[in-house]
Amino acid sequence: MSLLVTIRCIKGSLAGKEWRFKDVEEVTIGRMTDNVIVTPEKESMISRHHCIIEINAPLVTVLDFGSKNGTFMNGKLLAKRRSGIPPQEAQKELGDNVLVPSGAVIGVGQTDGTDEIFQVEYREVDAPNEFYNTAFKKLKGFMDEDQKEIEKHRYKGDDHYKIIRKLGNGGFGEAYLAEDKQTKERVVIKTLLSKRRTSDTAKKWFLREAQLSMQLKHPNIVHTYDVTEDDDQYKILMEYCKGGDLETFLEKRGALDIKTATAIMYQLLDALIYTSNVTVDAKLKDGSIVQSKGVVHRDVKPSNILFAGDKIDTLRLADFGISKAYRLAGQSAFTMSKDIRCTFEYSSRTLLRNAKYATPEVDVWAAAAVYYEMLTGKRARDNEKEMDRFVAVLEIDPMPIRKRNAKIPVELANVIDSVLKEEGKKGGTSAIEFKNKIKRALQ
Repeated sequence: MSLLVTIRCIKGSLAGKEWRFKDVEEVTIGRMTDNVIVTPEKESMISRHHCIIEINAPLVTVLDFGSKNGTFMNGKLLAKRRSGIPPQEAQKELGDNVLVPSGAVIGVGQTDGTDEIFQVEYREVDAPNEFYNTAFKKLKGFMDEDQKEIEKHRYKGDDHYKIIRKLGNGGFGEAYLAEDKQTKERVVIKTLLSKRRTSDTAKKWFLREAQLSMQLKHPNIVHTYDVTEDDDQYKILMEYCKGGDLETFLEKRGALDIKTATAIMYQLLDALIYTSNVTVDAKLKDGSIVQSKGVVHRDVKPSNILFAGDKIDTLRLADFGISKAYRLAGQSAFTMSKDIRCTFEYSSRTLLRNAKYATPEVDVWAAAAVYYEMLTGKRARDNEKEMDRFVAVLEIDPMPIRKRNAKIPVELANVIDSVLKEEGKKGGTSAIEFKNKIKRALQ
């Protein structure tokens, strides 16, 4: 079953137009042409990037981007920037996404949101129409559960594995370092707390993505051993990388020399070359199995780049498909836009605008941003005004790399800057193209 969403303009210059979406989308509204719904430039009471309607089945939410005149739902003001506060400051004060029931109307522009008014309607195919009228209430209850109930379902080890220590936690659950009681082999066990799961569809998506990662066999990708469910709890068993992650490595070392950074980069690109061409079996919602070529990570960043050993030639790219699966598993009503803001330094505009249908080139853009950071010790986007990270992806261009580090050879700088400059390019740069261009630049 799929969530079908229709956004129809019922008043304004766009009246009569409608847009249809399915399952997971980020629909930005504003005057800039990079929005999904572009309002006329003459409607100056609407901000350049005014708001976002976020579709993350089974929920639909709306978030105001700190607009001057605010975003309205059913005639009520949801949010706007405070009087006298410049746009850059307003980006620091964004609130939470607001749940949008089917049939609600969203207004933007003027002081009462009447320049353009959109009606949002959605339903799940083959499901009772009233399901989505109450779904968000039920899910909000799941998110607000008592901590004691969550503790009851926390993973505490089992007959096969002994917990060594907790490695981390997040909205979806927790990760543990564990040891096989018989072989003494150490593994990472990631769990998805059962009380955070929301629907049969979400569970199927989570398992489908996790099982997909098990098919990826490459020396530069973390090995996923198994995916299981017992005691009403999902567990993913993965390779343990004792060398830590690139993020920690860079925090200790700072900017790297070209030789070291490039050695790491080649391994990362080798992983992406493999995944962009690998053929895997994918299970569809109807239970059928199809073969699909190419897997997109969607979250390449230093914290997901690990080292299996103490040397840099043991790179492993982690969490292929898992981060997207966790979001689709419905951990929060407020996931997609919030998550992208958390890692905006490595999110291309292409990914932000079309995450659901992202192609492998978005991973190459992220890899270029990682290479940039390794060579300069700085992020590619300079967000000194501290605007909202979601908006920053749309409005801030990457800084040319030689402005950060003038010692980088011109030929190499041109290659990196070219990948990071998205406008006017069709399809982006492939991993093999990027690797070959780096080699030629360093000859």
